[in-house]
Amino acid sequence: LSEEAPPLSASALLRFERDGHLCTRSLLTDDEVAAIAEPVARIAAAEAADAVRHAEAMNDLHDGERAPFLQTFNPHRRHRPALKVATCARLAATARALLGVDEVQLYQSCLFKKRAGDEATNWHSDLHTSPLDTNQFITCWFPLHDLAADSTGLCYATGSHRDLALPMWYGQGFDADGRYELEDHGAYEAGDVSWHHGWLLHSAADNRSPRDRLAVAVSFFASGACIIEEDGLACVNDEDHPSYDDWLPDLAPGDLAAHELLPVVR
Repeated sequence: LSEEAPPLSASALLRFERDGHLCTRSLLTDDEVAAIAEPVARIAAAEAADAVRHAEAMNDLHDGERAPFLQTFNPHRRHRPALKVATCARLAATARALLGVDEVQLYQSCLFKKRAGDEATNWHSDLHTSPLDTNQFITCWFPLHDLAADSTGLCYATGSHRDLALPMWYGQGFDADGRYELEDHGAYEAGDVSWHHGWLLHSAADNRSPRDRLAVAVSFFASGACIIEEDGLACVNDEDHPSYDDWLPDLAPGDLAAHELLPVVR
């Protein structure tokens, strides 16, 4: 997981700039995905109790219904196989290229289990749950097994990361249906990795298959970002607070987001 990523074409970079999402096919090899799938599945199982507790705390956000996924925050801080994934040079290089920056830092890694029967995930944007004052934020997502085109990959509201009118006039809870072209990337084979901008609205359909879906997400931001000023911090959705609870108290509003838990990835 250390080899550099192949260069992205100008058309791919432009597509990401316009649409806010992109799928890089075969970015990871079949052997690499196979090598990480089993240990990552063991990590998710070992930390399932914490994931369930967080899901139960999320229930209020879903009208008291069962949370539509289980989420394990930052396993790379505790498990070497997850660290190899989160600090993969190929992922970091792709993140730099898509953001058009020279250096990125690791914001978080997550394991997502969408259980058989789980409902659809609400439309949301990643930066709305982050205390970072930046526009240069990106997340990659990939399943640890093949997904059919009608399975539960992510769905993206194309161009929503460029729509300042949405939060200005309607707030963050506005439904994406009817406002944007909704797109997904069809079937995924082992090693396919999708990317989305930090402000892009995205969701995942309900899991109607009999199989749980296990996926990895890794988020990066451009070095030089700061912590949101105090008034702005009150607007951050704290659903993902387990991701930053370990480092945010060490920094003050307006400080540079420089911390050992936010390492530069090369």
